[in-house]
Amino acid sequence: MGFLVYAGTENTTFTTEKVKKGELVSSLSGNGQVSTSDEIEMKFKTSGDVIYVGVTNGQTVKKGTLIAQLNTNEAKKAIRDAEINLESAH
Repeated sequence: MGFLVYAGTENTTFTTEKVKKGELVSSLSGNGQVSTSDEIEMKFKTSGDVIYVGVTNGQTVKKGTLIAQLNTNEAKKAIRDAEINLESAH
């Protein structure tokens, strides 16, 4: 005699059946989202256009690897404009 385990939402049911020779099939079904345990979400501290992506899908990366780069031209221009306005205010 062997047993099968059925996990329900309210309780677990155990059913015994005779063991017989044949192909062993293992399956799992469920609902939800599948993701890896080492997946991260990238967030930049500023908005802008991504001008460089240095990795490919599925690639292993190490600490310090440049993954993506934003276009900094608009940010640099905003800093220059602020500096000019500050100097002209004095």
